[in-house]
Amino acid sequence: MTRVFIDTSALFKRYVLEDGTDSLTEILSEADEIAVSAITRIEFHSALKRRLTENSFSIESYQHIIREFHSDMNYFETIPFDLSIETIAIDLIQRLGMKSLDSIQLASAKISNCEMMVVSDRQLFARAESENFCKFRFI
Repeated sequence: MTRVFIDTSALFKRYVLEDGTDSLTEILSEADEIAVSAITRIEFHSALKRRLTENSFSIESYQHIIREFHSDMNYFETIPFDLSIETIAIDLIQRLGMKSLDSIQLASAKISNCEMMVVSDRQLFARAESENFCKFRFI
């Protein structure tokens, strides 16, 4: 495995222990390159803040996770949001009825030339598989 695109929902498992954390750890250890979407930072902060509001962890843990995430982002290639992503995302919405952020994730994966896309959202996984541009892994 060389180049892996990781959806935010899957990447979240790197920082918060959930089902699939062990699988993600294995994938990360085997990947030579990791790519993420330009919206990953936004989605990550939203999901983490929601968990904090639900009292899933302490403010100290929240701050530690944020620091770790931002440090790790230096090692990931971020696929920029541009006209190509927008065009592919709109096509995916038209053809597959995708939600806007999921269409941006899938469009980013397509542009990234990944060999594997890792997701943790069943709906996104089903639609991604139908596009058949790389291997897909649900964790």
